[in-house]
Amino acid sequence: MNFSYKALFKRKCALDLQVNNIIKSYSDAAVDKFNLKIDFNIVKSMSSLGDRGSITVTGLPLEDIGALSTCMMNTGASKPPRNFVQLLAGYDTDFGVIFKGGVFTVSSNLDTSDMSVTLNVMPGFDISQKAVIEINDKPATLMSICTKAAKELNAPLNFTGEDKNYSEFNFKGSVFQLLENLQRTVSYSKRIYYSDDVLHVEDTAIPGTEMISISSESGLIGTPQASLEGINFKCLLMPSIKVGSMVQLISRKLPLLNGVYKVISLTMQGSNRSTPYFCNVFAKRI
Repeated sequence: MNFSYKALFKRKCALDLQVNNIIKSYSDAAVDKFNLKIDFNIVKSMSSLGDRGSITVTGLPLEDIGALSTCMMNTGASKPPRNFVQLLAGYDTDFGVIFKGGVFTVSSNLDTSDMSVTLNVMPGFDISQKAVIEINDKPATLMSICTKAAKELNAPLNFTGEDKNYSEFNFKGSVFQLLENLQRTVSYSKRIYYSDDVLHVEDTAIPGTEMISISSESGLIGTPQASLEGINFKCLLMPSIKVGSMVQLISRKLPLLNGVYKVISLTMQGSNRSTPYFCNVFAKRI
């Protein structure tokens, strides 16, 4: 049996979610205790704004939905807390973190028997509580500035490609505003982005080190679509595919598209109780 069909019946899901000041864990391994339906739509790209999307949870206790639905209320001069959320999903052969960050807006549906809460998630949960960062360096380099940004994010820095010198660099604002500011100062081929808890500064034309094979045997669904910018293809959700990953595409119907590509953006989506897990990928040939 083709892997694409076998894997559909071996989905796995786990959710760590902060409710009030307690992080609760829900897993398919304990469905007798936590029989939740979890729908997710997470977008990852070479954007300085970081990974983001939505997670809808059905079946939470009413008191938990109530706590989440009111957690964004302004408590005065201080910013509302960003509740921690971590989603893991995949299959027996590939299971990992799909999103890790904070809850930034919440909407709930309590008017049906299947009560649900939708969490709009973005990077950082404690990062949003930090004061603005200020940089006044003369001179400075792109690497030295990004090193400070990575420290603020409490994330490793993956810096590839050439550095850039600044005779003077002045900035005051949030760390994500800093990344946007830096992106405007570099060439189009160089991308500065925060994804999967790593701050990346890389040249899109430089190949990565790891290679993932994408074929009908490994999860490719349908026929890849070519454009002037690159290719779009759909596959079973693979947590191992990340922005910046290298993929070896093998298409039986369009062999002219076969080759090595670098992932520029991807959308991970699915539900643990209905539709299979999918990944929609946009990549450029290397």
